[in-house]
Amino acid sequence: MTAQRLALLVALGAFVLPLLLAPVLRRRGGLRRWLGAVLLLVLLGAGLLVPAAEPLLGFAASFACAWQFLKTWDVVSSEEDWPLSELVWFILHPGALTSETFRRSRRAPLRRVWRRGVLGAGLLAGGLGLVAWSLQAGIFAHSFALDHLLKGVAFGLIAEGAASSQHALFKLLGWGTVPVIDGAFLARTPAEFWQRYNRWVCIWLDKHVFKPAGGRSRMLRATLWTFLVSGLIHEWLFALAIHRIDGYQLPFFLIQGLGVVASLPLQRVVRRRAWAGWLGRVLTWAFLYGSSILFFASGARVLPALFTAPRWLP
Repeated sequence: MTAQRLALLVALGAFVLPLLLAPVLRRRGGLRRWLGAVLLLVLLGAGLLVPAAEPLLGFAASFACAWQFLKTWDVVSSEEDWPLSELVWFILHPGALTSETFRRSRRAPLRRVWRRGVLGAGLLAGGLGLVAWSLQAGIFAHSFALDHLLKGVAFGLIAEGAASSQHALFKLLGWGTVPVIDGAFLARTPAEFWQRYNRWVCIWLDKHVFKPAGGRSRMLRATLWTFLVSGLIHEWLFALAIHRIDGYQLPFFLIQGLGVVASLPLQRVVRRRAWAGWLGRVLTWAFLYGSSILFFASGARVLPALFTAPRWLP
């Protein structure tokens, strides 16, 4: 079997297995917990079936498994019964990782769809064009610092553009989910950035890690636990793709956790004064630029052509 077919089989299996088990998973009790635990273990390791020689395919298949892992965890850890049709749609729903987000999403209003969609398409096209131009022209091939800066800007445009386009599409389809990214790169502090970036996963982490770890009453502990879990998830996701642990994702997310904790006291200042807000943006961009070297180092393992300049990290 080719790597492409194997990756497709793993990705489809990540959705088919929960659907087949849905009649059991819908009811709370011991059987749900036992079968759910088996399903979680399968999803945790299924990405290793894709050969290490195809890291991009492995990452795509592992991402599908991780997506369903988070959904399954939410179902198994709940103390409620699900209507079967509702659980099936939750498993298939592309924009909800928790039951609360899923149920709210169906009642969200339709507003400013076309404007957001057009803006998102423009940002997405600009980001992809910037990457294509940089790779073709070989610009900044002599300087990793400048190459990393260029790819960071392109990543920001692609992420914001794809998120806005996706949100507009979901609205048109009647799926009123929250935007996965909502102006994250205009954030004035690291804390604000991570409130705006990847909000679907943030909601899941808030429910299953942050609040159980103490929430706002234990802010330091809860925040660091949240970023520790996020780092472990990302570390394992990349490990499934390249069949070894790189060790870059966990320190990256721990650094982000420390940055969030350190910037929390500054939230009120940057919101009240315009000059402080712009200074905060510059410092936040600098913080993300420096720390994201770790994040993109793993990305370069999956997509080796990501950088044209020699990388700083092995």
